[in-house]
Amino acid sequence: MDIAPLQGLRVLEVGRLLPAPLVGTFLCDLGAEVIKLEPWPQGDRTRGTALFSLLARGKRLLAISPQNWPLAWPYLLPHIDILILNHRPATLAALQLLPDSLKPAYPHLITINLLGHEDGRPGHDLNFLAESGVLDRLRPAPNAPPIVPGFLFGDLLGGTASALIRLLAALYHREKTGQGDFLTIAITTEMLRWSYATAFLYLSGQGELP
Repeated sequence: MDIAPLQGLRVLEVGRLLPAPLVGTFLCDLGAEVIKLEPWPQGDRTRGTALFSLLARGKRLLAISPQNWPLAWPYLLPHIDILILNHRPATLAALQLLPDSLKPAYPHLITINLLGHEDGRPGHDLNFLAESGVLDRLRPAPNAPPIVPGFLFGDLLGGTASALIRLLAALYHREKTGQGDFLTIAITTEMLRWSYATAFLYLSGQGELP
């Protein structure tokens, strides 16, 4: 990009798979310095694949043994503006990254944690589409079974896109107040926010929930 509006921001990406690392990739494209933390010695599970090349482009790579990650936070996080995660509550506790730990120690830090569900249950894109009711609307005919999409709508729309919107709003808030935040993005819930067509059908008198 010719314009780098986020130049000067430093991001630590601890997220894995697709939705969370793609947040870091967008921020990198917008000019932020993104440091991708990998577990030593095995590295990211996608390392060696085309997906890793796409998501890691432009980022700085840092490898630390996972058991030493909590020891590294006091050296890393004071210099970080945005922390990207996608960990369930028990893992956050083990990594010493719960909101109650981060907010007092690093009040400037904006943390975003992407989850499939608000209660921390695991899931995949098709789960998120089904539980939000979106999958029910992906039918070629009213009585036909839903089509399994070949595009990760839940991960990318409910996850990455929703996270970026909330994250940029949090950056604006910090610019005014100096205070960071801990943002939790539950993909299934966010897909409900995007389901305006479904809500319209329900509110317009059909009265059927997917």
